[in-house]
Amino acid sequence: MAEIRQKIEMKKKRKKKLKKPVLILINVVLLAVIIFSGYKIYSIKHSEQETKRVSQEYSYEVTDIDEITPTYQEKFKQVLDLNPDFKGWITFKSGLINLPVVQTTNNDYYLENSIERKYSRHGTVFVDYNQKLTDRNITLYGHYVYDDTTLVFSPLAKLADQKNYNENKNFSFRKQDVIDQYEIVAVIKYSTEDEPIYQYANNDQESFDRYANYLNQHRLYPTTAEIKSDDTLMSLQTCVSHDEEHRWVIVGRKMGSSSVVGA
Repeated sequence: MAEIRQKIEMKKKRKKKLKKPVLILINVVLLAVIIFSGYKIYSIKHSEQETKRVSQEYSYEVTDIDEITPTYQEKFKQVLDLNPDFKGWITFKSGLINLPVVQTTNNDYYLENSIERKYSRHGTVFVDYNQKLTDRNITLYGHYVYDDTTLVFSPLAKLADQKNYNENKNFSFRKQDVIDQYEIVAVIKYSTEDEPIYQYANNDQESFDRYANYLNQHRLYPTTAEIKSDDTLMSLQTCVSHDEEHRWVIVGRKMGSSSVVGA
């Protein structure tokens, strides 16, 4: 019996020796998970604050969307001096969006860089590199931000609901010398499996008509403006929340332009 008890005691001691390093390892892993999770939360919140700061600092302050103030060119030059890729501002009359727009030689750089040309997980709104600002269709891209749907192009998702259309149907593209006014003609949910015809400049009538027909057939609801054969369009593209297979594309037709005072 003494021998059996001795063996049992030895087994207990061995188990205790094994448990101690296992517990230490578990604690180390748990601590690492806590530290990593804390860092991720901090990183997300810091990125959001930076995006808000940059958006506010380089937006165009509009007291009356139809009034061009004498400080317009000064503000434009300030942002252009900061970044030569700056092309203007996209501003909604409702205040839904008020952001600087850039364009470079590819569609990758501004996915993860701010207008200050620093890393940003939310990027900057940019014009498709294949297009010119004089094309019949100009495509702007902006991120959908899951953690804060007030940032970048996230607010565009509100237009999927027709009740938000009238309040947000008018926007402007404020360039250096001219301000183009647009009215939204279509809100569509575009499949990533389809050919992305919204990327085309549509400078020939055949491709323009093809795009216009697609918009008329696939828009989520009727709008107060219709596409005409001689129109100029602006297409705003962003992701659909928790849906990798589709994109929101909000399309406006140019209703008119006004010269910038002092240009």
